[in-house]
Amino acid sequence: MDKIKKKDILLTIDYELFLGNKSGSVDNTLIKPTKYFLEKIKEYNDVSVIFFVDACYLYRLRHEKTKIAKDDYQKIKKQLQYIYSRGYQIELHIHAHWLDAHYKNDGTWNLKNTNRYKLSSLARDGEDETIEWCIDTAINELKLIILDIDENYNPTWFRAGGWCIEPFYVIKEYFKKHGVKYDSSVARNMYIDAQTHNVDFRKVPLKGSWNFSTTTLEEDKRGYFKEYPIVSMKSYPIFEKLIRYCDKILNKNKLSKSRFGDGTYIYIPPQKSNIIFKLFNKRVYLLTFENMGHNTMYRVIKKYRKNTEMSNNDKYVFIAHPKGFSPWGIEELMLFLKGLE
Repeated sequence: MDKIKKKDILLTIDYELFLGNKSGSVDNTLIKPTKYFLEKIKEYNDVSVIFFVDACYLYRLRHEKTKIAKDDYQKIKKQLQYIYSRGYQIELHIHAHWLDAHYKNDGTWNLKNTNRYKLSSLARDGEDETIEWCIDTAINELKLIILDIDENYNPTWFRAGGWCIEPFYVIKEYFKKHGVKYDSSVARNMYIDAQTHNVDFRKVPLKGSWNFSTTTLEEDKRGYFKEYPIVSMKSYPIFEKLIRYCDKILNKNKLSKSRFGDGTYIYIPPQKSNIIFKLFNKRVYLLTFENMGHNTMYRVIKKYRKNTEMSNNDKYVFIAHPKGFSPWGIEELMLFLKGLE
């Protein structure tokens, strides 16, 4: 088995606020953790990085009239332009329920209305806030920021909010219209059946990437779109908890595990609540540098590629969020990258 190389790594970062009862502040949830990450990653120029920016949030923020909102928007605009100037990608991420959010004067948001959490839950036709309008608006928000420094900018990648890319057929023509052809929403074996999330990736191609046409779940070698899935593995929670405990005892990285973000995550009800099920039923773990040790990162990739057909251009895709960054987690990522060719 070939060694993992830095050029094979793709770090994807969902640039968004918290979506639970506390949205968190822009400074602590976006600006500070992203700045910390950018400072640490600069020595690894051969590692690809994509920032998937929550564009419906930008739309709502830009239309708020308070000084806090205007200041927050300018901070984000400045940071995103800096990210792009560093050679990293700024791409499209949509949580459609931002259209129903309510702004609070302290700079935070009420996001309790999740009826339109999924992009596909918007109207397919009509005059107001259709799927097409939402995609047009979201792409325009990114362009308003990046066209200032690159007149040829156009996003070509997408990640669905909450991984809810399906049903893809209802949105595909709007992406094709804008030249958005790459997706990274799929994570093999993930299954969520909740009011907000409907995700079933239990039967996707066992490949590092694949072309598709009307659904991400099936390969179409002539398809216009291409999926780059997030690396994932199935494992027993009790085993992973033991690994984390050993990491805590033996790991020389003593930096803080406290995350930068100051909000709360959206609640997804568990399938079953009893402790036996939680500990001994296999669950899906995504490749991340939020609270994951560098040895576990390597183990997840090794387990993933045993059952995955990888081509020369495929990437091992991480997923992370600035709101979940911690000094410890980013240091673990640095240790992981340091060990690669």
